[in-house]
Amino acid sequence: MSLHRPVAAKPQESAGVRGRMILLLAITLIAVTVAFYFVQRSLSSQVDLLVRERVSENDRVLRRVLELRADGVAVHADDYTRWDDFVGFARKPDPKWGQLYLTENIGTFGVDIAWVLDERFQLIFTANPGNDDALAPLPVPLSNLADALGRSPVRHFYVGTRKGVLEVWTSSIQPSSDIKRTVAPAGYYLAGRLWTDERIAELSTLLGGVASLRKADAPPAAPADPMVTGQISTSLPLEDIGGSPVAVLVHATTFPVAPRVHAALRVVMYLLMGGALVLFLGVSLSLTRWVAQPLALITESLRSEKPSLLYRLMTRHDEFGHLARLVRDFFAQRESLIEARRAAEAAASSKEQFLANISHELRTPMHGILSYSRFGVEEAETAERAELLDYFREISGCGTTLITLVDELLDLAKYDAGRMELDRVQLSLDEAAKEVAHELGALLSERGLVLSVEVEVGLAPVMADRMKIRQVFRNLISNAAKFTPAGGRLTISASTSGDAARVTVSDSGVGIPQEELESVFDRFSQASNRKSNTGGTGLGLPLCREIVKAHGGRIWAERGPQGGTRMIFEIPFGVPALPSAPNAPTSLSDEKPGREAA
Repeated sequence: MSLHRPVAAKPQESAGVRGRMILLLAITLIAVTVAFYFVQRSLSSQVDLLVRERVSENDRVLRRVLELRADGVAVHADDYTRWDDFVGFARKPDPKWGQLYLTENIGTFGVDIAWVLDERFQLIFTANPGNDDALAPLPVPLSNLADALGRSPVRHFYVGTRKGVLEVWTSSIQPSSDIKRTVAPAGYYLAGRLWTDERIAELSTLLGGVASLRKADAPPAAPADPMVTGQISTSLPLEDIGGSPVAVLVHATTFPVAPRVHAALRVVMYLLMGGALVLFLGVSLSLTRWVAQPLALITESLRSEKPSLLYRLMTRHDEFGHLARLVRDFFAQRESLIEARRAAEAAASSKEQFLANISHELRTPMHGILSYSRFGVEEAETAERAELLDYFREISGCGTTLITLVDELLDLAKYDAGRMELDRVQLSLDEAAKEVAHELGALLSERGLVLSVEVEVGLAPVMADRMKIRQVFRNLISNAAKFTPAGGRLTISASTSGDAARVTVSDSGVGIPQEELESVFDRFSQASNRKSNTGGTGLGLPLCREIVKAHGGRIWAERGPQGGTRMIFEIPFGVPALPSAPNAPTSLSDEKPGREAA
């Protein structure tokens, strides 16, 4: 990877940068002076804009506070009306239930009065904790209420009463399963909260001003000029169920800034103009030290490819210090970039090798299928039945090899994509090992091998996928059997290792070279001393590795003390809280997974 040399900087460049910066500062100073002149002339309009923004902000705050104050009762009405017991009450009123769950409870939600109507808009219960006769009647005539609730059962409005303004929330009573309120309501619930003097005083405290209510038909007070008095007043109409104002909420606050703006801005203008002149002189000198000199140093470092020139500049905690560190890192990372390119080339080569291997593995059984099927077609009428049967057996064997290879590739692809799901159950490793040993008994007998299973007494079961763990046993035993000569011995042992169960599959074969123990789990690879006509897809051990890792365990290979190979894997007794991803390293076995000896 080559590094392009920057073009050498000319000595005049630093001076040119300083001159342009000083010119820019002079233009800025003139522009600021002109700008302040126009600011002084437009002072009145700016103050007016500031006041309008404050009024708008006060209005937003007022509306937001009212929304927050209403949330508690609104949530109460929504939750209660999605209660199946409330549905039963609406259909079959029970005064004791209403007394317990409405009259005695609504006060905790800030509700002063509540009414329950049935599905025909008939009043069936009134919850009046304070026994206030002035609030007991329905807040709206029943005909108007039925018409409004029939069109939209969820409402929020205000009503004028003898006690003052009453805020009302309504909602239809629905089963809890009817999230979107699509079925016919079992009834209707109305919850009311009275705007008492205490609540208005509390609202004043929240708003940081003075809140008050006036009648909708009362004339508003004459507006005062806030720029003169500093008084700001906002109002919000409180509308009834038909949209007509019932009352007006007025919020008055002070804004003392406005009367002082004129004098303050004049003082600020004089100070800023004097400060701008001082700033011009100070910045012009500072820029030379803090900008022009670091730029020249960085340019020289890039030109000469000597990051050591930036040693002092790297200690600065600003953009130039960061830039100097980036230049240093750039030089330091050139070798890393070269290594990264080499690694990418190696990955491309590995990909080509993988495609070559899989093509060979697929073509071999496919060639057998085509060859023996062609023999059968050509000799169908003349060959003996025994000979045709041999052809069919060969075709079946090749097909089995092919489907096994495809299944293993698909399983590995699922693990790579993180889409392999585990059906975890309590699994006895003793039973799983013996089941697989029985399943492979005929194959082992045919090859003259002896398999023994040795399991620690009282070994606890593991939480694992039965079929996947049996597949691990099957692959490890089959792999060991292929490379153990006739008369050899295979051993499966299981014991406790800390918080995991450890399983060891040992054979008395030729063993795997020590330097290849970490690479026996890579795909489509064979140990150098096992590249014989033993068959195999080269995917069994990689698949075992992915299955064990998916269970939160680890797998590795060792040389046996008396020769041969030991394949060891561990499965935790419990399910890991955060199972590792299929491609994520887990533990010892993941330092460099290797290749199957097949």
